[in-house]
Amino acid sequence: MDDPKPAAGAEPGLVEHRKWERQDYQTGMVLVLDGGRVYEGQTLNVSPGGIFLSIEPPFAAISVTETAELRISPHPGSPYFPCTVSRVLKNGVGLEFSSDQATFGAYISHDMLLSLTSKINNAFANSLDLKTTIDTCVDQIRTHLQAEGSSLFLLGHDNNTVVCSACSGPVDVSGLEVSINEGIVGRAIRERTTQTVHNVSTDPFFTKAVDQKTGFHTVSLLCAPMVIQGEVIGALEVVNKRGTGFFSKSDEVTLMALASSTALAIHNARQASNLIEKEARIRASDLNYEFISALNHKLHTPLNSVLGFAQLLETDKAVMASDFGKDAVHQIVDAGQNLMSVVDAILSFAELESGKVKLNITPFSPLDTYEATLEAAQATSKLRNITIDAQGIDTATLHMIMADDMRFKQVMDNLLHFAVCGCLDYGTVTLSNSAMNGMLRFTAEFHNPCPDIPNPAAPFTPKSNCGEMELNSTCTGLELAISTKLVKLMNGKIDLERKEGTLLSLWFEFPIA
Repeated sequence: MDDPKPAAGAEPGLVEHRKWERQDYQTGMVLVLDGGRVYEGQTLNVSPGGIFLSIEPPFAAISVTETAELRISPHPGSPYFPCTVSRVLKNGVGLEFSSDQATFGAYISHDMLLSLTSKINNAFANSLDLKTTIDTCVDQIRTHLQAEGSSLFLLGHDNNTVVCSACSGPVDVSGLEVSINEGIVGRAIRERTTQTVHNVSTDPFFTKAVDQKTGFHTVSLLCAPMVIQGEVIGALEVVNKRGTGFFSKSDEVTLMALASSTALAIHNARQASNLIEKEARIRASDLNYEFISALNHKLHTPLNSVLGFAQLLETDKAVMASDFGKDAVHQIVDAGQNLMSVVDAILSFAELESGKVKLNITPFSPLDTYEATLEAAQATSKLRNITIDAQGIDTATLHMIMADDMRFKQVMDNLLHFAVCGCLDYGTVTLSNSAMNGMLRFTAEFHNPCPDIPNPAAPFTPKSNCGEMELNSTCTGLELAISTKLVKLMNGKIDLERKEGTLLSLWFEFPIA
């Protein structure tokens, strides 16, 4: 709050200067005058050289030029500051300090900084809306430092850009994104040091792009990096100091303290938000797993009945004597087995998502597992006249690996199943293995004209499939999603590479024991 209306004839420039030299701040003070007159009041605004003290009327006559002492409330034993009454109004008095301007200024600056820091921390602690809280805090920082504008920048996800997340002042630059390698904000973040620039036109790092775009005129600025646990997360910036036109060393210390406090508050808010989201995901995953487990049981029972009766029909010579009967029974069996595979895959994926999969990673030879899965895949591939060429597998170099043998078999089954599923009828799946950099790699290559086969950028999701050009109804995409999770849990790697034309290479690898 500014002083009450200035006296008639006061110079406009002086009023404006006083306005920006003083800051809104309310705290209890006690005025002690000659003759034992004591008045308790509240400050309306303060500056290192003067103060306006609001006093509840009525009060006895107080004269201009009268000397007094200003004490901090409660006053017994508190520090005191000699002063002179400069103005007397109906609701209080204006005071000028006699000789302890620096002392009073230091006290007020320290007290106001503690008050603002506490207010910011409490705002973050009690707020459910991080964005609104940041906006409010940035506005309070601008007011506290008597700047024309203020902004809060946060590092982008790639750590190569900074984005204006909040601002206060005559222009709105929220959402502005700049490279970390340009501008004074970028320099403050890169060098992790506070930047004070009294005249931006002489600083080669200052970028005029924002001023040119908004019409704002930047003269001076102060920027402090926000650092938490040794990591820079962004920066606080204030521009154009009001009144004197220069940011002081005291302003630097103040902004550094506010940057540190704001960084801690944002970090804590992010941690709390991440924890809430993680707990929500775990809870949702648990509920999902419970639902799928119950559904899995309810589906398996009728499916087993369907498959059992279909297999009985396969033994009925009368039914199998006709082509219609034979085709119908085979379709029932195939459809039932495919549906059973899908149900099992969904349950397996739900287990992985919920974190309920337990692994027993030990050294073991993959040779027996490989041969068993290859035999099963060859039986499936013959139905579509697909050849599995395993000449590239060198059994002599199938070293012992570190993995869970049961889950390794599941990954190998999935890899071959997906390769056969995606391969054209009468096509060929080529298998090979290699050892390098302490890893044993298995690779399956096959041709597939489907343009929707997952690309290398994001190949393994539950939605991975062949889209409208679905090649085989048993291909769900879950095989890849399940396999990539299992491989990573066992410290391995997996990827899908598109090579020349329609040639695809699907591989996974595990550490050699």
